[in-house]
Amino acid sequence: MRGEPWSVISSPRAAAPRFFREEVLGLPLLRGQLPRRGDPARWERKGLRFFLRAGVHCLLNGPENAALPLTETGTLYRRKAADIALLELERRGVPPETAVVGLWASHASRELEAACRALAGQVRALALELPERETMSWELQQDCGIPVFRGEGVVTLCFTPAPPGEGRLLLGERRPQAPGVTFSAPGVEPPPGCQETPLLALLGETGRLGWEQIQVQISQEEPP
Repeated sequence: MRGEPWSVISSPRAAAPRFFREEVLGLPLLRGQLPRRGDPARWERKGLRFFLRAGVHCLLNGPENAALPLTETGTLYRRKAADIALLELERRGVPPETAVVGLWASHASRELEAACRALAGQVRALALELPERETMSWELQQDCGIPVFRGEGVVTLCFTPAPPGEGRLLLGERRPQAPGVTFSAPGVEPPPGCQETPLLALLGETGRLGWEQIQVQISQEEPP
């Protein structure tokens, strides 16, 4: 069972810790069900010790600052950045063909370039903030025929950690918090109590699910 991620769940019905083997698209999971009675921190420590002995290397969900790291979801958000931007424009009632979408990053990456090229055929212009941005800007203008400016857009995709701001979608953290953004994939059912976003991120990272198979939804309500 070495290397299996796991999902930890607190259940009021469990009288003692219980552990289950699960599998999603060939990805082995080890799931813990912990009691709510007594001291929750004590049960979490007990569950963590069990998973450490089992060779588990990451958590799908569970306590923060535990002995095992939580699964990173940033790659999923950045891989789907173009879709997120287009849905955010729709939520704001801004036609893509009239919109400038900003992209901020501390360095060039395949995820950044893919988002730029995916947006190039659908929005009016891009606003690219990137050290040594001239090469990518020139290539986008030559290959896609899209104007590339500096600054921010009505929506700005931040591929590097950045402070909150109007229209900014903060995708640069290990586990981004983008209000209203959720993910799903046809035929993928998370085990009971397992959060969908980290599961899909791990399925994508391990090649068990194509990034293109993951769908993005965004709430039509105004983010807080």
